[in-house]
Amino acid sequence: MVSPPFSRLRLEKESHTERLKLIKQGDRVKLTARAAATFDNRRGGKSVWTDRRGVVLRITTNKANAVVLWDGRMSREYLPIRAIEFAASLASIRTPQ
Repeated sequence: MVSPPFSRLRLEKESHTERLKLIKQGDRVKLTARAAATFDNRRGGKSVWTDRRGVVLRITTNKANAVVLWDGRMSREYLPIRAIEFAASLASIRTPQ
């Protein structure tokens, strides 16, 4: 049996591969909404996870995890690479004049 060309698994795999190609050391990132909700539920109460921004210090050898240093903190955090996404920079928010 042949799978359809746009199966859900194939699209997820392709999007995961694209994300691996895009996120690299030094990029500004934030948690995805799904990951932030997980952190809120696990740690109890509403927190600032959705507003938190950080910098990728390193991508692990197997490209499954990223080491992120959050703004205003000194400790590093290992996160699955699928749990982070690019943070909007000020340059992309500004409108040309």
